[in-house]
Amino acid sequence: MMPVNEESTPGSADLFRLREDQLPQRLQLELPEEVLDRLQRSAEQSGRCLNELLVELLDRALQQQGP
Repeated sequence: MMPVNEESTPGSADLFRLREDQLPQRLQLELPEEVLDRLQRSAEQSGRCLNELLVELLDRALQQQGP
């Protein structure tokens, strides 16, 4: 990360500033055991971890909903 230069033009310093409200947030889901078992099997069959599979499924669902 580059340091923020206070003498830079307005707005350009914001390009190098991290804001907590723009960072990914942790998400907790409560799923029935049967669903979790099925997702775990699917993850194993595809060679991915469960978290990776869940992120993909959530991303697909959100994209289908649109803005």
